[in-house]
Amino acid sequence: MEIKRISGRVWLEVVTVFLLFSTISTADQFERCFLVSSKKYGVNIHLLKAIAEVESGMQPYAVNVNLKGKNRSFFIKNRKVASEFITYLEKKGYNFDVGISQINIKNIRRFGLSPVELLDPCKNIDLSARIMRELIDRHGMTWDAVWRYNGNKRYAKKVLKALKEIRKK
Repeated sequence: MEIKRISGRVWLEVVTVFLLFSTISTADQFERCFLVSSKKYGVNIHLLKAIAEVESGMQPYAVNVNLKGKNRSFFIKNRKVASEFITYLEKKGYNFDVGISQINIKNIRRFGLSPVELLDPCKNIDLSARIMRELIDRHGMTWDAVWRYNGNKRYAKKVLKALKEIRKK
């Protein structure tokens, strides 16, 4: 069997296409998650993206520990370490938020889920949309509903700023 040598130019094109598609597939995966959840719950896709941007900077393995009014955020790079960390936090009874949209443990339990499940960005985004739908049903499509997602009135301004950035793109 004869193996042909690939020229440098062809090799560069192959690598470029591979990198382009591997980058797009990750972005597309999140995009599909936002789109499906937005349609499922009737929540604006840009609002869901803005929440995820403000909450975690779009980091699927982000964990925030709430310590007596002070928050400590951890941006963990892989699912295994994030899973071990939140399992520890849950066993010790900490109040914490998980994933791309930072779902609080109280909401996770309320919906009968495991915090480890919400390291899956699509499940996390879906629950975020469901919670936001509840808030909109209760408070209308208002900034009151948005700030209640986080529990801090200043939060709505952060989401508005993120929304403006998202719409520019």
